[in-house]
Amino acid sequence: MKKSDAYQVLAAELESWRRLGYSALTEQVGQPAVTKSVPLGQEEISVQVRIRWADAERRSIRIEATADGPSCWRLERLEESVTVSPSHATRN
Repeated sequence: MKKSDAYQVLAAELESWRRLGYSALTEQVGQPAVTKSVPLGQEEISVQVRIRWADAERRSIRIEATADGPSCWRLERLEESVTVSPSHATRN
């Protein structure tokens, strides 16, 4: 898995979830992770997105995304996240 390409996939996925907005994301907190297969060059990677509270006060939401490469012999994983608050979004 080429990490730079996988990062672009994760960044686009995080941005699409972030654009849903805080209100829509609160409805997704605690739901099972969403997993999909994404073609990446000659390979296919698995992208998983999970929505959870970012803080104990439940004021911010964390969108976590992972990309797992196709290899069953070695771990190929990339993780990124975005935190969304009611007033604005910040990248982590």
